[in-house]
Amino acid sequence: MEVIKTEQCPSVSGKSTLTYNIGRTDKSETQLRIFSNTGAGFFSDEWVPLKSIEEAIGKGGHFTSTALKPIIKGKFINTAAFMLAVLLHEGFVKKSTAEKRSYVWAGSKTVPKPKASAKKMTLP
Repeated sequence: MEVIKTEQCPSVSGKSTLTYNIGRTDKSETQLRIFSNTGAGFFSDEWVPLKSIEEAIGKGGHFTSTALKPIIKGKFINTAAFMLAVLLHEGFVKKSTAEKRSYVWAGSKTVPKPKASAKKMTLP
């Protein structure tokens, strides 16, 4: 896995700051993972394919972080909500204007290519 972006964002609750990675496989598949959390909440640091996220939440309806739970293998309850915070920060989803505490798919975004000057970091 080649990390192409490391970024920080607030959790959905705003109680902590998350650090996350966007990576690309050797087959150019984009994946996301939570790397760290400044709060006390535990999480899984597994890589989750963006394509799987799109399929899990669909592209037409409202959803909550619960929609992500089936594709996240770790046992930590926070991981789905943390991943939702990343998706919101990256612009893949946006808050629903019709349903409170729900989100809608905002469309696929182009994931940036790593800068030529950036260090290439390959992770398992």
